[in-house]
Amino acid sequence: MSKGLDADTVLTDYAGCIVAAGFEFVGRYYKNLLPEEAQHLSQQGLYILSIYETNPTEYAYFSQAQGTHDAQRALQYAQGLNQPHGSSIAFTVDYDASPEEASGSITDYFRAIHSLVYPTYEVMAYANGTTLDALLNAGVIERTWLPGATGWSGSADFQNADIVQSNGHTVCGVGVDLDTSTGDSGGWKL
Repeated sequence: MSKGLDADTVLTDYAGCIVAAGFEFVGRYYKNLLPEEAQHLSQQGLYILSIYETNPTEYAYFSQAQGTHDAQRALQYAQGLNQPHGSSIAFTVDYDASPEEASGSITDYFRAIHSLVYPTYEVMAYANGTTLDALLNAGVIERTWLPGATGWSGSADFQNADIVQSNGHTVCGVGVDLDTSTGDSGGWKL
């Protein structure tokens, strides 16, 4: 098991403390991850888990067209950061999707992403257990990230998580979510 955290905060000033606290990887959002931070985190020995997220908090967000758009943007970010091929990009379903939603437009969204991103990068989904099961069954993701919202549909029984999150913690004075990986988190270093 490897120990990680994810944060919407620039972690450059906290990297040494994060490493000293025993963390091996950090989840960072493309929208505020700069090349300088990626370089510094890598130099400190931390793996970076790339997260692409805009506003996936309701079912209306998800469509094949949105998946194509998000995949293209994520690839631009990855290339701009010199993210190594073969690492993962996490795309989020940040609400409690129903089984019908998971097997409908959300699967279409990830199918579009997978067709553009894979095999250059592995596709990871951050979603409830029901959605992760649907996406795994459709063959449109390589990795799974289970949110800390354990009351969400299918999450309490989901057994195939590559990463499991625990919400609402503070590490080195920064508000973060903690993450436990069953092995390789899909992260990368420069």
